Formats: sequence, structure tokens, C-alpha cells
Amino acid sequence: MYRSLTRIMILAITALAVFAISVQAVQYPLSGTSTPNGRFIYVPDQTNNRIRVVDSNLVTGGTIDATFAVVQNVAVAADPTSMVINSAGTVLFAAIHAGATSPYYSYINSYSIAPATGFLTLLQSYQIPDLY
Repeated sequence: MYRSLTRIMILAITALAVFAISVQAVQYPLSGTSTPNGRFIYVPDQTNNRIRVVDSNLVTGGTIDATFAVVQNVAVAADPTSMVINSAGTVLFAAIHAGATSPYYSYINSYSIAPATGFLTLLQSYQIPDLY
């Protein structure tokens, strides 16, 4: 279990580093999340208002052997700030901060995750008014 979590963390960190030098660069990749098996990595792109879906092509075994490819760019209303995936790896929840001027709103978006491709499909968007 610990070895598997360590592998996923290394892959997530590597994916963030790859974004920093890739053509489809996320300017400040500060966070990300992955499916429980580490195959798909999701990175919030606040610069371009997108969620980047990365296929790590994780090869299971004794060593980490992964190549990274952006397989989907999901447009969102504004800045995606944080994300979490359910334990089954089937739903991603994303916090989206929208509104540079009053009224300020945020959203919680839920997406289904396609098991074979990692692609996201919007399930629901719930608007939350900011209280300031």
C-alpha cells in the first residue's frame, strides 16, 4: 500500500514538472490528483481555465516507467483551484472560483471519469455564492 502511494505521488510530481516544460504548459501547477491506480492525473490550469487530463501510461511492476501525454483539456468557467477523486476512481470533484467582480461565485463541479481513457464528462455544477 505504502509503495503504491509513493509511486502515485512520484508520478504526480513528475507530471507537474513535465507541465512546467511542455508546450501545453500550465504556468503554475500547484496541485493535482490522480485516479487510485495512478494511471490518470488531473491538473488544474488556472492560467487557461482548464482541467488537464494526463495519461501517465503507468506500467505496473517493480519500477516506475511512465510517459505523460495530455489527452483532454476540459474548459471550466474560471480558476480551477482544487480537486479530489472518489475512492472508486469514478468521479472527480473540482472547486472552481469564478468572478473577478461582484457578485463573486464559486462552483463545485462533478465529472464522471471514463475508466479506459480518463476523459471527464460533466455531471453537475453547483453554484456557491461567496459570502464576502
